[in-house]
Amino acid sequence: MAAESKRLTFVATQEITLLLADAKKKYFYDKTQSDMIRELIMAGLDTVEKRSVGELPGNNDTHSPQKENHASERYF
Repeated sequence: MAAESKRLTFVATQEITLLLADAKKKYFYDKTQSDMIRELIMAGLDTVEKRSVGELPGNNDTHSPQKENHASERYF
């Protein structure tokens, strides 16, 4: 890993832990957990940016209350 990398720590809920384990088995079986999380973060940030400039449909206000829906859509 490059010297400019920074270690981050966060608390994952049981729901997130299960979703990450499932994604690892389905899509990231040949990658490390760190690589998987980096890729998911970058994809999520890219989606947030595209939605904020209107390139993708979705709720641009990430702080408004929403009904319970899929985890990947909960904050958008």
